[in-house]
Amino acid sequence: MSGFTGVHFLNNTSQTEITNKESSVFEFPFQKEIQNYNGKFTVSCRLSANCAHNEIKPYIDITERYTVFFYGNLYNIHDCRKYLENNSVVIKSNDIREIVLGLYILRGIKGFEIINGCFSLSIYDKISDTLILSRDRYGKKNLYYYSDNQKLIFATSIEHILKYKIDKSINHSALYGYFIHNYNPSHETIIRGVNKLKPGYAIISQNSDIEIKQWYTLPETNTSQESYESAVSHLERIIDDAVKIRLEGENKIGCFLSGGIDSSVVTAIASRYKSDLKTFNIGFPDHPFFDETKWALIAARHLKTDHHTIEVTENHLLENLPDVLDSFDEPFADSSVVLLYILAREAKKEIDTVLTGDGADEIFGGYRKHLAHYKVAKLHKYRLLAKAMLPFFSFIPQTRKGKISDKARQLAKFLEGLSLTPSERYVQWASISSRKDINKLMYNPVENTDYYTFVKQLTDILNKNDLIGEITKADIQLVLHGDMLQKLNFGLSPHALNARSPFIDYRVVDYALSLPDCYKVYGNFRKRILQDSFKKYLPEELFTRPKKGFELPLQSLLSGEIFEKIDKEYLNKDFVAEQGLFDFKYTEDLKKKLFKPNVGDTPAKIWALVVFQHWYKKHLEI
Repeated sequence: MSGFTGVHFLNNTSQTEITNKESSVFEFPFQKEIQNYNGKFTVSCRLSANCAHNEIKPYIDITERYTVFFYGNLYNIHDCRKYLENNSVVIKSNDIREIVLGLYILRGIKGFEIINGCFSLSIYDKISDTLILSRDRYGKKNLYYYSDNQKLIFATSIEHILKYKIDKSINHSALYGYFIHNYNPSHETIIRGVNKLKPGYAIISQNSDIEIKQWYTLPETNTSQESYESAVSHLERIIDDAVKIRLEGENKIGCFLSGGIDSSVVTAIASRYKSDLKTFNIGFPDHPFFDETKWALIAARHLKTDHHTIEVTENHLLENLPDVLDSFDEPFADSSVVLLYILAREAKKEIDTVLTGDGADEIFGGYRKHLAHYKVAKLHKYRLLAKAMLPFFSFIPQTRKGKISDKARQLAKFLEGLSLTPSERYVQWASISSRKDINKLMYNPVENTDYYTFVKQLTDILNKNDLIGEITKADIQLVLHGDMLQKLNFGLSPHALNARSPFIDYRVVDYALSLPDCYKVYGNFRKRILQDSFKKYLPEELFTRPKKGFELPLQSLLSGEIFEKIDKEYLNKDFVAEQGLFDFKYTEDLKKKLFKPNVGDTPAKIWALVVFQHWYKKHLEI
């Protein structure tokens, strides 16, 4: 995995001084490509020998005052250069790092507003001994940090932070969030004291002061007065350009194509600019309910792409699980990452960069929950009836395994949400486990954690303004950042496959948030304006097909031959009891429920435990 890591020493101390004061020597754990500045700032940019082809190198300006590391992509490099030249800044090359430094020198961290791209970066000013760390608007690239009164440690992955000699105790607040959503949505990580820099923020470290400042804020929602017809044309132009600029400079580039609207829109545009476009999807011959190959082929034939279907059986999944689990530098239990990992590995044999449809559901209201939120306003008066009906659903099988049982699961969740406040409903529909479930799981449950404070701050506005625009705005900060973009990182990075996601171009996001709710969710339509903007380019069948998520057949997988490993290793009663994190009686009950008809979300809950236990054994178990 490529990236960078480093240490900035605080309070006028240096690496040598810390070593002399502490009983153990402070050692920089990476010995390749080290840059050391008078013992005040040490950084390495080559973190893995197998990523030498994708290596990040430092840029040192002509005065030797600044050192820049940039991990990511800048898609509007010509616009940035023109902006600098119009402001009398001399740029001698098209080097991204020189341009980023120029923007910073001209405008400080506000200069990053000019960038259209995804990135983590560091800029060190050796004259003022100032370190700047920053991250893109939506968190496509990760940046982690740990600080005490002597040093600020930073890295583009948690795994590299853990190589330093820091305390590795569990952060129970982040653990709560992880088990509620099956991913960790907050800026805290599972390791106490190690944090994720928030998207659109920067750290300014100078002497003893560490400031965290915001340079990008999501815009207000529902502000546009544009007519629907005009907005349809406007959106098409923006998305077309977002795809076009992500194709520039890339020869070996393709698309992930599931046959859903989002990936099909991206592929339709890309195929107009690249005639030999390669496309890829995952097929499930063993599980027709999860297989989207039919729709992917319809789209690929219509768009005349060079299409590749990667067929995956349960045996393939089992063979790949150890490598997938090893690739997580913090627990991440969105099970579809297993499929993405396999898809990326096979696609990498043909391409170096892939375009994806990620982000469209979050910004245009494409999930079933968005339509459910829309309908709640009309059904709110029936909330008492809904509450009375809920007990009857306990007798109906609810699983993700088949069409009818999945509908029953969705309807039960909808009725449960009907009786909640808008804020509570949002969290409920964005969760795998309830607060009550987590308190049963935890050996020492805590009623109030920083996770709940984080979610409350994010969703309180929904109690005053329960609009689709505000819900999608919350999704960008919770689901897109915590789940979808992390899935791309964990699924693609091990194979050095670069992902580009046109829907999270900031122009698309800002414009989508400005649109009236009825342009996104209306009647029984989700992503209304996105569909209307691109219907003319795609087969009609794609717009009438049922929506399917990119899912793993978890119940079948976990109840098969892998269950013995789960039972004897990950959720072994003695190990769980000795570990002291979970109530072993609850985990034993979960294992039994996996084999019952009304399984609900039990497979997803067990998967979250398996992922965490594997990570725990790898990183924390002595």
